[in-house]
Amino acid sequence: MSFQKYASLYLQLNEDEWKPSYYDKNRRIINKRFDDFQSMDIRDIKASDIKLWYKKIDGVGNKSKRNYLSVLKGVLDIALEDEIIEKNPMIHVKLPKYHRPRINPFNADQVKLILESAESYNFNFVYFL
Repeated sequence: MSFQKYASLYLQLNEDEWKPSYYDKNRRIINKRFDDFQSMDIRDIKASDIKLWYKKIDGVGNKSKRNYLSVLKGVLDIALEDEIIEKNPMIHVKLPKYHRPRINPFNADQVKLILESAESYNFNFVYFL
């Protein structure tokens, strides 16, 4: 059984339970992030394959990586439920820690200064990054 078949099945089985935006997010993850597994037989995927694939992921933070691993676990869980695999190799893969970024909001004096400055330039809105 191909990984691709079970990835499609994972989406089909959950489509009615997920919000459309969550479904689209998971579909994009499957279509764009799992190239290493698409042509593999799902029975041949080992924890070491997942760890090597994970090491190659760059350009995204740990939160995104956790999402990728979560989707991969879900696909493999479907194969496990169908008794195609005897155990999910994800049990040997640790999720990366996620540290929420620290947010430093403006204090009242800073907000007042920003609004006064914007008003002096006749800005109708203020854009923050």
